[in-house]
Amino acid sequence: MNGQNCGASATHCAIAKFLSGKQPASLEGKFQGQATYYNETMASSDYTTCGTSRARSLDENSERIYTAALNEIQFDPYTVNGIPSTNPVCQKKAIAKGINGEIVIQFVDRCLDCKEGDIALTYDGFMAVAGDIGNGHTSIEWRFL
Repeated sequence: MNGQNCGASATHCAIAKFLSGKQPASLEGKFQGQATYYNETMASSDYTTCGTSRARSLDENSERIYTAALNEIQFDPYTVNGIPSTNPVCQKKAIAKGINGEIVIQFVDRCLDCKEGDIALTYDGFMAVAGDIGNGHTSIEWRFL
């Protein structure tokens, strides 16, 4: 594509194709969408899209921080040089509010199946905002800190 060498991984070219002619999705304001239950143990790697260990605790002092994956529509346009771990969204925190409460999340991954405004949460994060696992989906409102 455009003379780019995709090498062994087509990630760079896939992101470049996604970005061509697209305006980046906004990262400002409040977002509404669906939170999905994100089973991190089913991932094919020990590391997230942002390059962090999946087993790493994110809690800071007495603050509980849950890990999350941002939808690719809002994540991909900010990826630098086709390398997802360089994305400034990586490690950004947000407040997520669901029917059961409000939590602090930190984006460490990218959700391929999520629509704009959607996020994916680990089991503990999902339970904190939804109250029960149900069908694995719940309405959510969130904003970056």
